[in-house]
Amino acid sequence: MEYAATRGMVYHLWWHPHNFGTNLPENLNFLEKILQSYQKLNSQYKMQSLNMGEVAELCTSSAKPIAKVQQYMES
Repeated sequence: MEYAATRGMVYHLWWHPHNFGTNLPENLNFLEKILQSYQKLNSQYKMQSLNMGEVAELCTSSAKPIAKVQQYMES
């Protein structure tokens, strides 16, 4: 995540709630660590959290992808 945040890249966290069914306490602890890391990266590098619909919209609009991401990060 840090590599992507420092370079303005996309990081896809492949996570679905049904993946947490086994070992729930351990998995929730792991998710908490991911969220804490994201908070730090958001503060330091303005990393953004987008859902898949928002990413798709950025990728399919008429502007160039890099310009769209930069514009989104500035808003």
